[in-house]
Amino acid sequence: MTENHKTSVRPKDYNLRSIEERLFFEKLEAFEAPFLEEKLLDKGVFQTQQDYQIVFSEFKKYVALIKTTGQSIPMTSKAVDEVWHQFILFTREYHAFCDDMFGRYIHHAPATRSQPVAKADNFFFLYQSMYGPMPAVWTEKEWKRKRDSRALDRHQAASETKENHCSYDCWNSGCMGHCR
Repeated sequence: MTENHKTSVRPKDYNLRSIEERLFFEKLEAFEAPFLEEKLLDKGVFQTQQDYQIVFSEFKKYVALIKTTGQSIPMTSKAVDEVWHQFILFTREYHAFCDDMFGRYIHHAPATRSQPVAKADNFFFLYQSMYGPMPAVWTEKEWKRKRDSRALDRHQAASETKENHCSYDCWNSGCMGHCR
């Protein structure tokens, strides 16, 4: 994996934070979960390491918001939620991550009809206050458009070299399997 696939999880006011907080963000940023990357790529949840790294970084930002605000924050991204779900399934690793980073277990509480998810406005406000503009992964339609655009680019490059490179994403981005 190359360094340019990683996204910083440090808040925009990083330099104004206490040494303890800066150490937390450095530790969180350095944390990697290759077992999770392997699982999500093998399952086809992400087509590239770059997509995985983007979403994994956003997961880390999400849990950092929980720690720094002390609030329960609604999950608004299917992609980030899928990373969280898969991470939880690695029970020992997830428990160790929570203990090491937060000193406690971070529970996942999905929405139900009787317990609907809280309004997302608070999450968007907190995220933008801490990190700045929201990346596409937090708005599913924009994330899908960008992901499909990257898949179409990969398809077109493969077609030019006469490679058989059709994938699920390629199919969804308009290829319709014509490269096979």
